Formats: sequence, C-alpha cells, structure tokens
Amino acid sequence: MAAKAKSKAVEESTAIVPRREVDEFTDGAAKDAAKVLDFAKKLTIGKAADREFASNAASEIAAKHDAWDGKRLSWVKPLKAVAADIDASFRPATKALKEALDVIKAKIGAFDVEQAQERARLLKASVQAAAAGDHTAAAKAYEKAEAHVLEDAGPSTSKIVWTGEVVDAAAIPREYLMPDVAKLEALTKALDRDPQIPGWRARQTAEVRTSRKGVA
Repeated sequence: MAAKAKSKAVEESTAIVPRREVDEFTDGAAKDAAKVLDFAKKLTIGKAADREFASNAASEIAAKHDAWDGKRLSWVKPLKAVAADIDASFRPATKALKEALDVIKAKIGAFDVEQAQERARLLKASVQAAAAGDHTAAAKAYEKAEAHVLEDAGPSTSKIVWTGEVVDAAAIPREYLMPDVAKLEALTKALDRDPQIPGWRARQTAEVRTSRKGVA
C-alpha cells in the first residue's frame, strides 16, 4: 500500500509544475535580468548622489531577486518533497550495495598490493643474487617474481598507486606546508585591524548590505 501511495504521489507531481508557465516566466525574467545586469555594469559612482541612486537600485534588484526566487520555490518545493520520498525509499538498498562494492574492492585491492609488493621483493632478491654471482638463485627469484605479475581476472581492473598520510607535521619541510588562511582571516576580523603577521597582508573591504523594497 505504501509503495502504491508513493507511486500515486509521483504521478500527481507531474501536474504540480505548469511547464509552459515556467518557460514563459523565466524567458521574460532572463531578458529583464540581462538589461539589469547591463545597467549595473555601466553604472558609475563618483559622488554621494550617485551612491544613493545605486543604493536604491540595489534595493530594488534585491527585492526582484527575492520575488523571483520565491516564485521558483513555489514550483520547486513540491517536487523536492516527492524527490525526497523517492530518495528515502531507495537509500537502504543503494547504501547496502555501495557498502558491498566497497568491501569487495578493498579486498581485491589488498590482494593486488600484496602481489605487487611480493613481486618487487623477489625482483630485488634476483638483482642482488645476480650481483653476487649466484645466477641460479637470480633466475629462480626472477621466475617466482613473474608468478606475481598482476593480471586482470574478471571485469574488475586494478592500478597500484602510491598515497600517504601525515604522521609528524612538525617534521615536514616548510615548502610542503600550507598556511591556515581561514584562521588568519578569523584573527584579522576578530582584531578589526592588521594583525601584523609576517607574510600576511590585511586590507579593508566593505560589506554592503541592501534592504529589500517591495516589487510587484
């Protein structure tokens, strides 16, 4: 019964958004917005009166943006609710399959890494034996190494790559370190001045907030 109810909700959702109305509205809005953008790019502020004019224009633009976004949400929200229901229904199955796939891939990867490492060890032993003059031992080690050559069995392919992790941050050379920009920005904002930290340059910027004016 639950599945049927959800299917019915999905079927009914197709009538939620009047596609032609959406296209007509967005086509007109896009043309209007293009004109507004062109106006904004050409606008110059050289005196207080210009700033007041720009401020009023920004307020009207912000209000128009909010009105259009409200219109968008009135069409989108019902569809999002239906999509959320469908996602929730599929989630247990897809989650379990994803976990199963990850488990199998991890096991394949572990086997392939083990084979590659053993082959590298045997090749090294072969070279060392050859250098010591024991060509028989070198040949045997090489033959064993060839038995560990990775061959793709089945549809799953594998590529051995190197990766790493930080075990001692203090030991890492300076050229591999990255500044904590978020922390530097937070400190500069908290102090409300240049913190005078070597290598960091603070500057003033304006955070302009625009109130909305009613737009029909």
